Amino acid sequence: MTRPMGLICRGGVSIDVGVRGVGVFGFAVTYHIANKLKGTGTVRVFDTSDGLMDQLRKTRTHPLHGKDFVLPPNVELVKGPTEIFEGADVIMLAVPGQYVRGTVREDKGHLRDGVVLLNLAKSLEMGTGHRMSQVVAEEVPKGLCYHYVQLSGGMFAEDVLKGFPLGASLACTDIRTAKKVARSLFSDRIHLQPTKDVIGVEYGGALKNLVAILAGISEGLGFSIGSDTFLISKAAGEIEAFAASRGAKRKTFSMDSPVWGNDMWMTCFGKSRNKAYGRLVGQGVPPMEALERMKKENKLVEGYYTLRTFHDIVGKDIDDYIIMKALYAMIYESKPPAQGIDEIMKKL
Repeated sequence: MTRPMGLICRGGVSIDVGVRGVGVFGFAVTYHIANKLKGTGTVRVFDTSDGLMDQLRKTRTHPLHGKDFVLPPNVELVKGPTEIFEGADVIMLAVPGQYVRGTVREDKGHLRDGVVLLNLAKSLEMGTGHRMSQVVAEEVPKGLCYHYVQLSGGMFAEDVLKGFPLGASLACTDIRTAKKVARSLFSDRIHLQPTKDVIGVEYGGALKNLVAILAGISEGLGFSIGSDTFLISKAAGEIEAFAASRGAKRKTFSMDSPVWGNDMWMTCFGKSRNKAYGRLVGQGVPPMEALERMKKENKLVEGYYTLRTFHDIVGKDIDDYIIMKALYAMIYESKPPAQGIDEIMKKL
């Protein structure tokens, strides 16, 4: 947008945030922001899960986070989605990536000029291959003045709740808004690196999950850490080349970038869902069975869906991405993981 709006104009006297979705990570960020805004702002929360909202109202705790993290008094648990928009300067989209379009479409009549849409989903839309900012742009009312901000970095929900020192990239085409969001909503325990490279941050956040699946497969096969790091590094190079070809900045994929150097390595070596899924596949569990096991544990494997989307996006150019082509064959074409790795080594 060409003119300052919303948070920029308000001067930070008081900030109201509406939260759409309180899954595992959404709850953690809501908890963090609410504690930051104590005495200076209100956070209104709504989730489509009646059972989850009932528990939040009764205990103000999340069923998957235990009783140690209680939402502070400035969090209002509202009865319907329209209530989160009342006076909101920021609407935080904390729904899975494949639900972003439907959520914005449902809510668009309540969006007002100047609103900041803060998105947490690290995903590409299945079918279209669109980044989340593109999905939002297609669904908001024509002529609406808003700012899209993408949060993406190396942060597990539990770490955010415990207040550990963490980092993330915060992308917005208007750098002033990114800086304002960072300063107003997040404590010093989360170092936020503002950037204008929305394309790079969105691709980095979504596609690092593919690298993590590969890392899990390598570990599941019993390979050494040297094997893991070699495959990760080569796969990361393919993702960087792809993102750059789509307009991303190379700097976003540097080692000191929270969305890449931080998030990718954390997802590949930490207790991430995508790595856990890959490990099951490497251990010989059929990909669909592995996916079902993860679902039973309430763990969404975004990378599984993103891998198919990536394959669709590159189309006939898939041969340019040796590792991603082999990974797709392992996950979607039932190629034995060891054979897939051998093919990678022969073609590199």
